[in-house]
Amino acid sequence: MPFAPILEEIPMPSVARRLLLAASVLAAPLAAMPALAQGELNIIAQRPGSPDQEPFASFARQTGSLVNFLPNARNAAVTALSATPRGPGDLMLGTDAVALAQLEAAGIFEPYSSPATQRVPAHLRHPQNLWTGVSARARVMVVRDDAANPPVRFADLADARLRGAVCPTAPTTYNQFLAGRMIVHLGEAGAASWAKGVAANFAPAVPIASDFVQIQAVAAGRCAVAISNHYYLLRLAASEKPEEREAAKRLRAVFPDQGADEPGAMINVTAVGLLRGAPNRENAVRFIEHLMTEKAQAEFGGGIFYPILPGVPVPERAQVLGSPRWDTTPVARFGDSREAAARILREAAWPMPQQR
Repeated sequence: MPFAPILEEIPMPSVARRLLLAASVLAAPLAAMPALAQGELNIIAQRPGSPDQEPFASFARQTGSLVNFLPNARNAAVTALSATPRGPGDLMLGTDAVALAQLEAAGIFEPYSSPATQRVPAHLRHPQNLWTGVSARARVMVVRDDAANPPVRFADLADARLRGAVCPTAPTTYNQFLAGRMIVHLGEAGAASWAKGVAANFAPAVPIASDFVQIQAVAAGRCAVAISNHYYLLRLAASEKPEEREAAKRLRAVFPDQGADEPGAMINVTAVGLLRGAPNRENAVRFIEHLMTEKAQAEFGGGIFYPILPGVPVPERAQVLGSPRWDTTPVARFGDSREAAARILREAAWPMPQQR
């Protein structure tokens, strides 16, 4: 899957080099760090990444460039970059539209557009070309396979008939994105009413947990529906643990809002953006173009994420979930509503996870 850490496969010199980079990132602001040598590509990712993975490795083979992932423990590199938008990073890989909007507000991106990036559907890239989608994930509802009359719209999660039946979910960036989508489609007042209705329906005896845990709570009958990214159901079905694979057999994904007068299934993006002042701008541009190929799209999706480019087939593992009609509202609009979304979730008393 994209961004999965594979440290055990990295040669020791690479590990040592990354530890040195990590120390320098934590020791000084990115603005004070010297630019790394030409012939390299320096990536800041909001999830762990490795140059040994495709399509990063294929880019290195094709260009002879050294691909580095700048250490980003606890989002340190992103935080420093946001505070001072310059430094050794060349590219940002952002995980969702809310995070991308926060980075956009920090002024870290340089617009970039080409015939290749313009192939990406307009609703999955930034309107001013500050970032371009690379892969997509669906936010779905997960119910038991034998569920009668399950919710079919995100709006249904606020219906009183689901009192005590919705698995609690935290106001993470994914759910801020969902709330931002409700703002765009219902207005702030409608989204606020929805969020309060959902909070009233959270199962009181089920502790807040990750999507992966909560869909298993649905399988066990502890709650009737969970909000989840689609790939957690795929991971559950492919688990090494027999009990988790059995749990997956009792579940199905509901792609919401499929009615003729409804917007379609919710989609979010992982996207690439060129960093302003990139010391290796030429390589950064070459890598963006590399990502806009069918082969790189398939590699980046890791077999579970949806491709962005038209004509690239959906991975077989994702096909089993169904073929929804997608919401084509620009995802950047949902990210732009992040502050109002966060306030609405806070005022609706959505539960917060315990601090670690």
